[in-house]
Amino acid sequence: MRTLLKSCLVIATTSLLTVSWYAGAASSAKNKVVNAPLESCKTECLGIKDATAFETCMINCEKTYNKPTPIDPTKKK
Repeated sequence: MRTLLKSCLVIATTSLLTVSWYAGAASSAKNKVVNAPLESCKTECLGIKDATAFETCMINCEKTYNKPTPIDPTKKK
């Protein structure tokens, strides 16, 4: 009886860990898709040799691709 309970506990733990891992992998993939344009823009900036132009390019990438999410306007009373 103990062996059966231990086996069930091991199976339940393994399945929960698998589901947790799968959810984490999906979340990570979503973040990579969201950050892909920003990363490609920064990669293009790496080819610039001038320090001032490089900094300007990086700042422009940040401004362009790190826009804050819009908040729905609400009426304040």
